[in-house]
Amino acid sequence: MQKPSRCPRCSSPIQSNRVIGGTVVCQCGWSQSIRSEWAEQRNVLKNSIGIVFFGGLLIWGFIHSVHWDHHFFTIIPLKAKQFMGSAEIKDYEKMAQICLERRKTACVEEAYYALVKKDPNNINYLNRLGHFLGQQKKWQQASDVFSSYFRLKGEDADAAYVFALSSTKLKKYDLANQYFLFALNRKQHVVPVTIVRSYVQMLMEAKKFQQAKSVIIEYRQKITNASLFMNKELDEIQSRLGERKTATSTEG
Repeated sequence: MQKPSRCPRCSSPIQSNRVIGGTVVCQCGWSQSIRSEWAEQRNVLKNSIGIVFFGGLLIWGFIHSVHWDHHFFTIIPLKAKQFMGSAEIKDYEKMAQICLERRKTACVEEAYYALVKKDPNNINYLNRLGHFLGQQKKWQQASDVFSSYFRLKGEDADAAYVFALSSTKLKKYDLANQYFLFALNRKQHVVPVTIVRSYVQMLMEAKKFQQAKSVIIEYRQKITNASLFMNKELDEIQSRLGERKTATSTEG
């Protein structure tokens, strides 16, 4: 606070030499502490800042409690450890679990990538990340992850299927063919109808109609009562090959 220009008691001008140690002393005997009033204003400001900060903290806590539900008190320390760079594998495992339950896809992806970064040769982490990226239709990223997975000798048939789908979306048909066959060979004990359909559709997209026809015929023989399996696709293939249609147009 600035010193008053005149004394409020006698109205005499107050010279600068009348300020002694933060206190204004008039020649009439009136005095006033400038420092104490400034300190009081400073305390008021500090209290106001404290109230605003506390209010903001309450709002932040409310928003996060809505986002994380009963996981609030678990996820906050995990996020803090992540921010400080001290999170370990078990922390990211827990974070991924919580984020999956809360359906927070960006958080799940971040946690899976962190796990792979922590242990890049762990094929289980690569498999989980690759499948998740495939579910999000992030085909290039999924393809990159599964390239690493199979380079490390991963053997999961479902991983091969997602890799094949990713390769198809990226128009890498030879790679897709390789991993569709990999997936089919790993599922000899059952007939993986979904994989067969996707395989045939990839071959048709790649204009490999003769190979697509052979796959349909092969799996018609393997599936009980499946004489019309993928009949619509077979009709189209025979048309593209210039062959006479021999099947009806009923979808198998």
